[in-house]
Amino acid sequence: GRKLRRSRSDAASAGVEEASTAFESVELTRTACLGTCPNYSVTVLNDGSVSFEGRSGVEAPGLSRAQLSASRLRKLSSAVLASRHLFEAPENIECHILSLDAPETTIRVVVGGQEHELSADFSCSGSAVDQFHSLAETIDRIAVTHRWIGGARN
Repeated sequence: GRKLRRSRSDAASAGVEEASTAFESVELTRTACLGTCPNYSVTVLNDGSVSFEGRSGVEAPGLSRAQLSASRLRKLSSAVLASRHLFEAPENIECHILSLDAPETTIRVVVGGQEHELSADFSCSGSAVDQFHSLAETIDRIAVTHRWIGGARN
């Protein structure tokens, strides 16, 4: 099957001071399916600003913005920190294309100037799959994406 993708930027992390959060940015992207799956991306910056881009299957298409409270930002920072091992060992998730109708979820985190990216769909298996999907749900919940997606998804 196909392996999970992981990439790092070429930016040197030496001398980069960590912000008060565990990340510079966190981006969650969910792709469309043949049905009515929400197709969107949400990005949270370490200042708590949230950008939501609804592409299809959402109540708020286009760009929407919000601001996280300090409490929500701390919760997201803790979740990213607790999930760092996922990005360090992508071999713990292996994906097999079982269906063309499997929306893909991608999480991209920038930490210390380095970009880490993981993608999976529901054909994936391995010891880290549940943790990956749990992190994606946590990002959705903390960023309150249901206000733009609508329905009973979150």
